[in-house]
Amino acid sequence: MNDVIGQQFGKWTVVALAAKRGGRTYVLCRCECGREYEVRLTRMRCGYSSCCKHCRKIIHGAATPGYFTAEYLCWQGIKQRCFTINTSSSMWMKYAGRGITMCDRWKHSFAAFLEDMGPKPSPSHSIDRYPNQMGNYEPGNCRWATNDEQSANKTNNRLLEYGGQTMPVFQWARRLGVSSRLIYGRLDAGWSTEDALTTPPGVSRNRQLF
Repeated sequence: MNDVIGQQFGKWTVVALAAKRGGRTYVLCRCECGREYEVRLTRMRCGYSSCCKHCRKIIHGAATPGYFTAEYLCWQGIKQRCFTINTSSSMWMKYAGRGITMCDRWKHSFAAFLEDMGPKPSPSHSIDRYPNQMGNYEPGNCRWATNDEQSANKTNNRLLEYGGQTMPVFQWARRLGVSSRLIYGRLDAGWSTEDALTTPPGVSRNRQLF
């Protein structure tokens, strides 16, 4: 455990070991601003704590304790997805369990994440791994995307070509005023793309009603 002394985690530098409390290991850390606090070691290693509360307010533009920007909450959410160790959780299976992680540059520094990504263009935008949806959260593979852009980038998305246009199912459904489930049901039943898109709802085919 002594080998952690001198290591840096974000703005923290570990200067000494501290007593265990509740079975959790705490270490005495010095922030870049000079303030010293006892910090839980696992929180620093996972990237949840990277500086003291005074510096955190400055970095995140917090006006009052407990307030964080949307970008900061997004950053924390990514770390939770990538570094949560719970093999029975759906989050673990979808992210960490598939090997999806966050690069070291972002993991240890919200400032670096914000510098690379910039502010959210609007409240409706969220983080999206693009162009490689199976890749990691890192510069060059992330963007602020709208709900439509996120839906079009899903690995289980299905593109349909008809009338010289190629769009994902959810966009065809929106254009036609029907549900995506209706179109998927028809395609799974063996309907052609043309029939699936042009047949009015409620019309049967091969004795099946969709």
